[in-house]
Amino acid sequence: MLVWFFGAFLEGTAGFGTATAIVAPLLIGIGISPLRAVIIALIGNSTPVVFGAVGAPIRVGFAGFDISSMPVMAAAVNLVGVIVPAFIIWFVVSEEKDRLKAFKEALPFALFSGITFGVFSLAASFIGVEFPSVIGSIAGMIASGVALKAGFFIPKKERIIEKKEIVSLPRASFIKTFFPYIILIFVLVVGKILIGDISVLVPFGIDYRINLFNPGLVFLMTGTLIAFFFHERKKVVFASLSDAIKRSIEPFIVIASISILVKVMTGSGVNNSGLPSFMELISKSLETNLLPIIAPFVGAFGSFLTGSATVSNIMFGEFLHTASGVMGFDWLKILVLALVGAAAGNMIALADILATETAVGLKHKERDVVLAVLVPCIAYVSLVAIIGLIIAR
Repeated sequence: MLVWFFGAFLEGTAGFGTATAIVAPLLIGIGISPLRAVIIALIGNSTPVVFGAVGAPIRVGFAGFDISSMPVMAAAVNLVGVIVPAFIIWFVVSEEKDRLKAFKEALPFALFSGITFGVFSLAASFIGVEFPSVIGSIAGMIASGVALKAGFFIPKKERIIEKKEIVSLPRASFIKTFFPYIILIFVLVVGKILIGDISVLVPFGIDYRINLFNPGLVFLMTGTLIAFFFHERKKVVFASLSDAIKRSIEPFIVIASISILVKVMTGSGVNNSGLPSFMELISKSLETNLLPIIAPFVGAFGSFLTGSATVSNIMFGEFLHTASGVMGFDWLKILVLALVGAAAGNMIALADILATETAVGLKHKERDVVLAVLVPCIAYVSLVAIIGLIIAR
């Protein structure tokens, strides 16, 4: 519930490593070892990444392409992610003496959780790129909560991970705990309806438009409303704002730099020497009938390298688009395969691994983490590649 649903909600709203950095310490709090907590958090932070950060991997990653029909197709292909909760359960029980039996007992509920998230995400994809992971996590959590209460798919034997002394802490009220999330979802929905299609032209002769419905603006508005309702002190508000800006600088520089590099490579064919563009040269290596198989692995490699499915899509989107055109493949399907592959590759994203290790106080365990999550990642990407062979033409 923590990793798959709450983690998916965090990924759907914030993205960029937020989910794993928050979920992993919570897992330690319920008795899971730090190393396993990091591994489990990373495995769970995969399927929701397709529509993470309010759709950033599609909206930003494939900016310039016609993405109007991409959300539904991406959500359909991403249904292979129903297997991810099974991997989560496997690592949860990995230190049990009878772990195979424990795994089999919990598998039905794991698969049910995977299916509920996948189905609700697919339904929400008809609205747009911003909501599938958010709605899928909330609706899936409600459905799974009902199943828990009713006793559906629940193992007969109760297992305790580890006996721990729970420190009693003052609890916030239900309203204060969930009100910020309710406001965030409300602002997202209203913003999408009212200003979703409105954009403003950048001045100074730059041929670029900025959409008014911006996730950053949504979070800023939500934070302002919460500060007003809860009468937070100015000192706290400005400290939070300052911290948010500092944390935003690095990903902004990375995404901006990659975007500029891609544009330079795309336009490099416009020269007086008659040489082909760098994009054409790179695309030549992808011009093969195996492109539907290669595309998901390219996306996964991009996430591993950059730590972001969004940046992976920025890096390889143009290459894959050009190569698919040359080979006669449907470029939209090829990009979707790369997108879902990038989401799966988020399990092994080096930046996320380091950030999550830091959050739980773990050091120098990158090799152990990568080796553990590599099998689920390869299994996920391989399934996407098989789907690619079926649908690509």
